[in-house]
Order: sequence, then structure tokens, then C-alpha cells
Amino acid sequence: MLYDSLIIKKILKFIIYSKMHLLAIKTIAESFFTFFELSYRLD
Repeated sequence: MLYDSLIIKKILKFIIYSKMHLLAIKTIAESFFTFFELSYRLD
């Protein structure tokens, strides 16, 4: 169990220091904005 948490921390560090993390954040943000926009239109 302790070993699993170490692996998770290493993966998180890799994601944080990866150059792709900004793209991932942008993609997630765009998904949320699209969702809110569609919800707003339905109301």
C-alpha cells in the first residue's frame, strides 16, 4: 500500500513536470466551458 502511493506520487510528478500538462489543463477547461455553455442553452 505504501509502495502504491510512491508510484502514484512519481506519476503525478511526471505529469506535473511534463510539457503536456498545460495542454491537458487547456483541454479539460475547454470541456468544462463547452458543458456549461450547452447547459446554459438548454435552460
